[in-house]
Amino acid sequence: MIARTVLRHDVSIDTIMMRGTKETPEALPNEAARLRDALIQQCGFLETVALSITHGRADEEALFQYFKKSVLTSYPTLERWIDHERVLWGGGTFFEHYEALYRRWNARDGADKASEA
Repeated sequence: MIARTVLRHDVSIDTIMMRGTKETPEALPNEAARLRDALIQQCGFLETVALSITHGRADEEALFQYFKKSVLTSYPTLERWIDHERVLWGGGTFFEHYEALYRRWNARDGADKASEA
């Protein structure tokens, strides 16, 4: 998976941060653009997972067991980039459901670990 190179910190998140403004964005080098596109796809998938749960179309418990590690490790790595994209494009709602899912699952995971201790 292309996105793993960023998530494993093989490539700096700064590499994929677009410059410029919404009206005049500066193009990224080809490899950085490919990485950015891969991350947008991954975040979009996790946004869809979150929306499916929110609208009662998917079993949150099953998805928590399957995607917990992905959500809990990817969002903190990508948070600065997501915030940057929100500012760049003038919309505060990019991946908002993915963010809410991360916050909910992170709190739940912490509570689960505390009860196990």
